[in-house]
Amino acid sequence: MARIATKNKYFVFSDESGSWHDPTDVYVRAWVVVHESSHSKLVESINFIATDLNTNELRWKTIANNPKYWDFIEKFDFRIFLTISCPGDINWE
Repeated sequence: MARIATKNKYFVFSDESGSWHDPTDVYVRAWVVVHESSHSKLVESINFIATDLNTNELRWKTIANNPKYWDFIEKFDFRIFLTISCPGDINWE
């Protein structure tokens, strides 16, 4: 019997903080990768938290500092990737 290969699908969300243009600053880029099987749970959690906070933008520090939202985060499987760059330490030439 032949095996049919299945492909995994992921959603990748990215955001940044800091500045490339200020040599005294740091630049942080974060990616959150969610498997498609967890996507609906993620959307449900985001919608609930945003409605509960009456906001259009969720900030990590708001969620991280409020234990009542941690149950929602634990509902889905995700991975976090970070890069931290110091523009003042980069040889731009």
